[in-house]
Amino acid sequence: MYKDKLIRQLFQRIEELTSRLEQAEREIVSLRQENAELKARLNSNSHNSSKPPSSDGYRKKPVFSKPGKGKQGGQPRHKGRTLEQTVNPDKTVICKPYSCSCGHTFTGVETVVSEKRQVFDLPEPRLEVTEYLIYKSECPVCGLLHRGAPPRGVNAPVQYGDKVKAFVTLLNLQYKLPFKKIRLLFGDLFGYPINESSVYSASM
Repeated sequence: MYKDKLIRQLFQRIEELTSRLEQAEREIVSLRQENAELKARLNSNSHNSSKPPSSDGYRKKPVFSKPGKGKQGGQPRHKGRTLEQTVNPDKTVICKPYSCSCGHTFTGVETVVSEKRQVFDLPEPRLEVTEYLIYKSECPVCGLLHRGAPPRGVNAPVQYGDKVKAFVTLLNLQYKLPFKKIRLLFGDLFGYPINESSVYSASM
């Protein structure tokens, strides 16, 4: 029951995110169109439109042209965000000097931490494989055979889970990726080139 609840929550969350993404895409398209129209109005003059020369005024340079000289990068008083070290890294790699050029070998007492450097990177994606061992028992009294029941949805010796199905369905329906590209992407990410028929079945 707990797993079913998590699955329902996952699909509900996917639907909510999909709805937000669709709304954001519509707003982006609308804003781009509005921005293009405003730029066209501001940049229109007697050379690229039907306006008379008198409407150009004293403006000689395009509105959006930037001066030739200027400091690139962050400007003064601009508040930026930089990557900061975390106090709880996921893993730590020890980089110790082991010996001196004179032949002396350092001990743990002689070495101290002089500097910390942290690298923020994506973890290697992998599929988590869950195995269900289904037991059976024979009643010593009546001889009736009983068999353990796997969770609902576990119907085959090998199959993809609900999270995989939700992921490939999102790639296909929301991001409009064809089955072949989903298969290639899935293989590159997780090492398992999912069958196109599996993607089709998941999205039905």
